[in-house]
Amino acid sequence: MAANRSDELSNEQKKALLEQTFGKETATTLLTKYGTYAYDIWMGLGQYASKNSYAPFMAQNKRSELTEKFVSGNIPVDMALDIINSAADRDPFAFSIYPKKSIVTREAMAASAAQYTPKPAEKTPPAPAHSLSEAEMTKLSNFLTRTVGSSDMAEALAVKFGDKAYAVALSAVMEPGTMTGELKFKPEGKFTSKNVINALVSKDINMDEMSSFLDGYAERKSARDAAAKAPKEEPAAAPEEPRRVVKIADIEPPKLDLGVVARPSPENITIKSLPFMQDGKHYDLYRLPENFVIKGDLDLSNRGLTELPDLSKVKVKGNLLLSGNELTSIDGVLPEVGGNIDLRNNKLTSLKGMPEVVKGNFSCEGNLLTTLEGGPREVKGAFDCRGNRLTTLEGGPEKVGKAYICSDNALTSLKGAPNKINGTFACDNNKLDSLEGAPQSVAGDFMADNTMSEELKRDLKNTVKISGSQHLIASNKPTQEDERFDRAFARRSANERDDVLKPFNIIDMMNDIHSYRGK
Repeated sequence: MAANRSDELSNEQKKALLEQTFGKETATTLLTKYGTYAYDIWMGLGQYASKNSYAPFMAQNKRSELTEKFVSGNIPVDMALDIINSAADRDPFAFSIYPKKSIVTREAMAASAAQYTPKPAEKTPPAPAHSLSEAEMTKLSNFLTRTVGSSDMAEALAVKFGDKAYAVALSAVMEPGTMTGELKFKPEGKFTSKNVINALVSKDINMDEMSSFLDGYAERKSARDAAAKAPKEEPAAAPEEPRRVVKIADIEPPKLDLGVVARPSPENITIKSLPFMQDGKHYDLYRLPENFVIKGDLDLSNRGLTELPDLSKVKVKGNLLLSGNELTSIDGVLPEVGGNIDLRNNKLTSLKGMPEVVKGNFSCEGNLLTTLEGGPREVKGAFDCRGNRLTTLEGGPEKVGKAYICSDNALTSLKGAPNKINGTFACDNNKLDSLEGAPQSVAGDFMADNTMSEELKRDLKNTVKISGSQHLIASNKPTQEDERFDRAFARRSANERDDVLKPFNIIDMMNDIHSYRGK
């Protein structure tokens, strides 16, 4: 069923999803820059990173870099538009949620962002709580600005002292010492006119004493002016001190404390996300609720993953496809799976964490396994462990429902293989010097090396009941004599390129071989 387009969500739904994922503060930042298209950008980061990278691991790094820029709102608008509009080029895969969209323009994004940009509240000037006219307030403010560098106290002076506000400010600037002495108050901090005015505003001042003080201002001013005009007596000259010369080298530079505040660097910030859509809703594998059910296949193949999110409390009804990554462990993170489990081409050294029973096919081909311990005890479908570093099959499944493939390892015997194989058994390209542990019966074909000793070939013929055919293979390739085998092998390789959701495996290849032999 085709996935729904993300632009079918309403703007309110997109906004809610952004707030749920990033928190309200970050979501507000994104909405004010990109509008609700921020959600489309977020959903397109992974594919954009893959499109502009040469390898899966580079795509993972690119996505982390873009995620950091996105969360801080630092992705340029042109790049944001490219991320959204390149959705039409995305390849289909199990989690594809980006069908072809219409082109988003810069104007559309700006219009969407404008809806979420808070408009400054219109301030209604409060009614003045004083009796001064506008001209008187301007005179007071200008005086304070010129003398103490700020007019912040003008309103408070006008409210407290009314029409005497200007006279109070003038006295505080011209005779602060006299004012504080007569009115008996002290300013906070240094003794400056500004602090004196602040003290006048904040402290309780006896208004009668203030009026009396202001009335005597004219007399005190006249006395100061007369004193300034009176001739001054020259003080006796002090004995001249020898001049001190300070060399630059003698001066120790001051030590500055810059007060640097440590902040986390962007490279240490990683936001992990694997988004997908189900039933018209958007989810993230890193943030799924407990007992969540994925109704189809879970395809995370070829994504450069080094670890999986914890899916231990999730159920996948279909297949679990994890091939082509860089996983080193699956312990404690796998979901309950109703179909096949594909772990091909990773870097696993252990199968610890696998379920006891696999309900479909199981493949761990192309890893770094030296043992099958920790793997499933029963596989309902086919079992494929080829291309590892196994020296024994012990610890592997005791019961397999279909084919059993253990080619391309370092096996010296078949000890640990199931007694009964219900399909093909392939053990070619190993180092077998004994058939100990070989299955007693094989319902399909038996594939081994044609370089086996004659003794082993006789043992194979005498000890293993083979319902199909016995194939002795050279160099891990089909025999040149069997042209139908070659055609089937080529046909399966072509199908692999055309169908990314069905991994290439030798079981399907053998089914094709049988179809050719029936002709």
